[in-house]
Amino acid sequence: MKVLITGHTHGIGKAILENCPDDYEVKGMSRSTGHDLTKNLPDTLGFIKEYNPDIFFNNAWGQGAQNEIALWWSRNQNLKEPRVMITTGSTSGMKMICDDEDNFYPNMPKLPFSDYGETKRKLFLETYMHWIMDTRKVYWTNYVLGWVKTRILVGQGELNGEEDLFKNIDMLEPDYVAKKMWSDINSEVYKHTFMVGMDCKRSGTEQERVMLMMKMIAESQKIGL
Repeated sequence: MKVLITGHTHGIGKAILENCPDDYEVKGMSRSTGHDLTKNLPDTLGFIKEYNPDIFFNNAWGQGAQNEIALWWSRNQNLKEPRVMITTGSTSGMKMICDDEDNFYPNMPKLPFSDYGETKRKLFLETYMHWIMDTRKVYWTNYVLGWVKTRILVGQGELNGEEDLFKNIDMLEPDYVAKKMWSDINSEVYKHTFMVGMDCKRSGTEQERVMLMMKMIAESQKIGL
């Protein structure tokens, strides 16, 4: 079983690598291995095609390259056996889809994530469209994550001159996210759903959270990609 992880040296990607079963062959892609998703996407796609992983963790954002890779991998496959692709999504894309975010997360720090949120919105919608097309050459599940304790959030706090910006915010640990992903893969959850939502509970009931996710799905039928 071959596994490929983008952004494997930090955060969620690193945790995925560290939790990978010992009997799997695993490769990582990052700047440290000569793969810069923001500068040389054709070479990156060529490497993915040549390696042809059974399980592909399309994790790194790469200034939106994540979306391009996901669409390419899901649409341009001539596979005899299905492949699995896990994408790392984000609730930051909710603002683009649902007007209830301020009520759902009333104390969220306001950060300059507009481009990031927009690409994560598209990633969610692209996953949904892939699912309803029912190609199944690639099983694609998008993990819509809330706040995760990674360097991108720490860096944003420092840029805003607020190193303790997130001290009162409950966050998911990368290791917890990675273990959940691997558990779901072992249970073949990817065969049954296009989305898994993960978040630390901050406000609202669990029913309200489910309803917000359902609104995202409903809105995906109205908003063009």
